[in-house]
Amino acid sequence: CGWLHRQGSLLKFNWHKQWFVLTKYGHLHYFANKQSAVPEDSFDLKSNTVSVHMERGEVLEVTVTPKTSSWISLGPSAKKICLSAEGDDLLVWMSALSKYC
Repeated sequence: CGWLHRQGSLLKFNWHKQWFVLTKYGHLHYFANKQSAVPEDSFDLKSNTVSVHMERGEVLEVTVTPKTSSWISLGPSAKKICLSAEGDDLLVWMSALSKYC
């Protein structure tokens, strides 16, 4: 659990400080704040293909793609999230998320 800055999905120059939780079951959730009961979005890391890499040493890019895909695609299948943190927190998150790669 911890605070991370998430890059806006539409406006890439916007960064939102949000509370992130990585469960022991491989689910990554992010919330508007620590007290929120319902996540704004979730990623099932165990059931999907996960790619994690560091950009310029300051942004962690996480891409989650379904392991199975249909020959008919009705929309984007991969989800990408860019994260930033203060101090060594980003390296800790990279290590934790890399377990699902």
